[in-house]
Amino acid sequence: MYGTIRQYPYRRLYNDQIVMTFPLENSQETRANVEEWMDSIITYTEDIVPANIPAGDYNMFILMLDQNDNPTGQYSLKGAYPFSIIPANYGYGMLNEYAKIQITYNYRNYKFELI
Repeated sequence: MYGTIRQYPYRRLYNDQIVMTFPLENSQETRANVEEWMDSIITYTEDIVPANIPAGDYNMFILMLDQNDNPTGQYSLKGAYPFSIIPANYGYGMLNEYAKIQITYNYRNYKFELI
């Protein structure tokens, strides 16, 4: 066939990674919880434990809020798990900023619902 190349949808495509940013509290509780979750999936000897990756359930929910903190929508992620913790940058130029942590999550599928 000659002419312009056309693409047709044949399956649902989506990016299977989400990067979320959280403020770090003094206790570092968020980071400790995520590292514990990651350690349950991949051990220190780098043995993968596939049974600990949730495959069939919606196990992570992200609420979309309006300016008054009222929920307007919800993402439900199926099979979500933390993939990596992005190193925090600290420097003199960041003196007036709060410390934050970025975590990359992988997932199998998602659904979006208006609330």
